[in-house]
Amino acid sequence: SVLDVLGSCDAIVTKLGYGTVTEAACNAKPVLFVSRGDWPEEPTLSAWLSRQVPASEISLSDLVAGKVSEPLLELLSRPAADPVPPTGIDEAAELLRALIAGKQADP
Repeated sequence: SVLDVLGSCDAIVTKLGYGTVTEAACNAKPVLFVSRGDWPEEPTLSAWLSRQVPASEISLSDLVAGKVSEPLLELLSRPAADPVPPTGIDEAAELLRALIAGKQADP
C-alpha cells in the first residue's frame, strides 16, 4: 500500500498536498517539495509541515533537471523528527460535539 511504501522510505519528494503532508508528519519523514504556486493553502501547509518534520522546497526546474542530490542530502542531515500523532478524528469529533451542543441550546 502507499502507506507501507511511505513508511519504508527515507524521505519524500512531492508536491504539497494534504494527504502526503499529513502522512509525512505522522510517519516522521523528511519532505523535499515542489511549490504548486497558485494554491492558496500552500503557505500555511508548508509552514505547518516545516514545524513537524525537516522540509525544504526545490524548484520545479531543478527537480526536472534531476538536481535533487544536494537538497535531499541536506534535508537528511537534519535531526530526525518525532511522529505526529494522528489526532484529527478526535479533534473533529470534539468540534462537532461542541457545535451540536451549542445548536441544541439555541431555540
